[in-house]
Amino acid sequence: MFAHNLKSYQHYFESDYNRGRPSLPRMVSEGIILKGDGIIDSIKCEAKELFSKGPEKWSTEIINTKRYLITDILDDFIGCNNRAEEIFIANTLAEVVSEFVLRTNNKWIGSSK
Repeated sequence: MFAHNLKSYQHYFESDYNRGRPSLPRMVSEGIILKGDGIIDSIKCEAKELFSKGPEKWSTEIINTKRYLITDILDDFIGCNNRAEEIFIANTLAEVVSEFVLRTNNKWIGSSK
């Protein structure tokens, strides 16, 4: 259970938008209202609109930083001669490349549940 008031949820909506992980907007938009007086319907609409809009766009600076990171990890992978390290580096590379592709295409990212 997550408990918010009519202002606190907005902070989390904004935070999720900025970091590209729509945790609360998705829960609110897909959640079932157990009890309410109608105000929740407008918050659900707000969550659906935010979710449909997609995450905050990355700046050119962030894109360039992420490209550098990908190149750096790729160099580590190419220069590695330890199988165990290669597995962990490949995993990291897959994670940062997938984040890059999703975020530069205005798509949400996620992890965990």
